[in-house]
Amino acid sequence: MIRESGPPVIIVPHEYDGPEIGNNIVLGWSDTREAARTAHDLPNIANKGAEVTVLRVGSPTKDVMKDSGGFDLMKALSRHGLTTTLETRDAHG
Repeated sequence: MIRESGPPVIIVPHEYDGPEIGNNIVLGWSDTREAARTAHDLPNIANKGAEVTVLRVGSPTKDVMKDSGGFDLMKALSRHGLTTTLETRDAHG
């Protein structure tokens, strides 16, 4: 259902009783239209000043310019008052 729904999906466990939702967000990032749509909608669902981790899965690149899309996304989100970081995780780790 998540992969076929189109708009961003917030996953909340049944009977959630934790911190307020929207303050700490992980945005799975890839160069796809679905990820771009989610990134575009994110400022509308995130709380002001939320911490957003832009997460890329795959082998880390040695060429910083190949991650320029991730850096551009971080800058765009920070213009909306969000605190952003970029992380890359190995798909096999």
